[in-house]
Amino acid sequence: ELGAEQEVGADENQDQVMAIRTRVGEALVKITRELGEVTPKYKNILLNCFFSAANDPDPLVRASSLSNMGEVCKNLRFSLGSIAGEVLQHLSSCSRDVAAEVRAAAVMVLTMILQGLGRDTFTVLQGTLRDIYRELKMLASTEKEDMVLGQVSLAIEEIDNIVRGFLTPDNSMEKKIFVIDTPPV
Repeated sequence: ELGAEQEVGADENQDQVMAIRTRVGEALVKITRELGEVTPKYKNILLNCFFSAANDPDPLVRASSLSNMGEVCKNLRFSLGSIAGEVLQHLSSCSRDVAAEVRAAAVMVLTMILQGLGRDTFTVLQGTLRDIYRELKMLASTEKEDMVLGQVSLAIEEIDNIVRGFLTPDNSMEKKIFVIDTPPV
């Protein structure tokens, strides 16, 4: 009986530790949103927190960490530039994780990064966009979990939208007619 009680206590303690770690990650994301344009100054500190949680034995902590990383990267937008390669390499390795939640979270982070970058994707990711697209297509052909496949299709759709927006010029024709006032110089 004593051994069973200790085991239950240890499980409860681990659950509390995991809950605290998850809340800290969520708090960091909220702080990032509040920082707004000051976020790039703290990007290394913030992202290192989430990189370190990627080694956690619990897949839910790893997935939560990736989700938080996605929010921070989305808020960084163009400032992601110098560390984009490291983040993409991390996401690539996480997309091959044993746990489906972690694989789905890794692809979701990629989608969030692409959404945050928008048309700046070509500038920040330079020549890697084609490789990302190919890896997503390969993952789509080998993945068996619907949750991951859904995230992969969203990421591919986001890349398609970015490329389409880049290749399709804005066709809005606008002509201003000045009758009384002279046009601004």
